[in-house]
Amino acid sequence: MSVQIIAGIVILDFSAGYLAHRALHLFPNLWRFHRVHHSDDFVDVTTTYRTHPVETVWRFLFVILPVWMIGIPAQAVVIQRLVSATNGILEHGNVRLWGPLDRVLSLVWVTPNVHKIHHSRDLAETNSNYGNVLTIYDRMLGTFTSSDRAASVVYGLDDVDPARMGSFGALMSMPFQPEAQRSLTQKSGSGRP
Repeated sequence: MSVQIIAGIVILDFSAGYLAHRALHLFPNLWRFHRVHHSDDFVDVTTTYRTHPVETVWRFLFVILPVWMIGIPAQAVVIQRLVSATNGILEHGNVRLWGPLDRVLSLVWVTPNVHKIHHSRDLAETNSNYGNVLTIYDRMLGTFTSSDRAASVVYGLDDVDPARMGSFGALMSMPFQPEAQRSLTQKSGSGRP
């Protein structure tokens, strides 16, 4: 594999995996759409696909802009998107890795336990572990949280009733509901990173 392809994969993972995701948490108007993903109170493979179309477009911009600006090779785009999609399924799945193996892999790779921390109701944990494939960005930028507590994480959002989010229509309208407005106010006032 050429250096250009490897560099392209890493750049795309940083852009679409880390930067786009961190922005979804950082900016209140983006968070209202990303809340759809975090509203799931039982994280499993289906959570991977619980994504509002606005978020999908947002993340797509973080793929297409680096490709256009830097000229990332098509092979790098295909490989990164396939690895990202596959790891998205694995990291949301109820996969339990042997503890010592998880600790070693998570030095560089987003394991299911690392990502489970990100789905915690605890804001400090939710606002960490943004990486999609590699943990190196979280580690370098100070947003990494150890997966030691992964087995005891409580999922979902305090201000979302999972029973009301049982349909496609409810999920798609969620960003426009009064709860989203309250969440934006609380988020702005909470100093959420």
